Amino acid sequence: MKEGHRINQSVEKRIDSLEGLIDKKQFALNNAPKGSLRSTIIQGKERYYHYLPGETKSGIYLPESKMDLAQALAQKSYDEKILNAAEGEMKALKKYLGSVPAVMVEDIFESYSDSRQKLIVPIIETDEQFLQRWLNQPFPNVKGRREHPVVITDQGKEVDSKAELVLSMQFDKRKVPFLQQVPIVLPSGRVIYADFKALNLRKRKEFVWEHLGMLGSEDYGRHSLPRLNELIMNGYIPGVNLILTWESEECKLDLRVVNKLINTYLI
Repeated sequence: MKEGHRINQSVEKRIDSLEGLIDKKQFALNNAPKGSLRSTIIQGKERYYHYLPGETKSGIYLPESKMDLAQALAQKSYDEKILNAAEGEMKALKKYLGSVPAVMVEDIFESYSDSRQKLIVPIIETDEQFLQRWLNQPFPNVKGRREHPVVITDQGKEVDSKAELVLSMQFDKRKVPFLQQVPIVLPSGRVIYADFKALNLRKRKEFVWEHLGMLGSEDYGRHSLPRLNELIMNGYIPGVNLILTWESEECKLDLRVVNKLINTYLI
């Protein structure tokens, strides 16, 4: 879809949302009590008054037993402001749609042939351009760091374990772009090799994915958990830009959990 069309669709969706909100607030205001609410503080306590045009300037005092009326009047005031704002925004958005040109600046790049596009730096990267740049980002060769044989995926990618093979297969199955064994250079200069980096292309946001594969092993925990702490202390936060899976002898890798994480963060 062209970027300009995507923008217009977002505007139309916003207009639909505003129209529903306007209908809702107009109905509420038609059924709201007459008058308005006045409030003041006397001796440190909030006091509420029901003001009706043509009656006393100060309004009628509302005791505790009349708090439902005070709430209804306060809500009425809020709804009136919401209605005014929604109507103003909707009017502006409709005016925008009525005046926007058929070809927007974001669409011009796609009007060129593929051979021409290769020679142009567009103002906004297409998803495909962004993806290719992300997949081809340079990082050092990591083969020297491996201490045990790797597993080779169907696509010829190297991973460290059968669990990582399963994860890579799920990424491929769900069409999630990923890189494996990616070096992360910390401010201290220390390099941590992440099991995966995975990309949410829709949001253009990448996540580090770490699999803790032998949590039941004391030696593994002694190595892996301080490493995980180091990642967190350097800005890789679970649920923000770090995804974790784990397993032990008693708790095997659960693909339902893997797909739940993919759905939540990467689709």
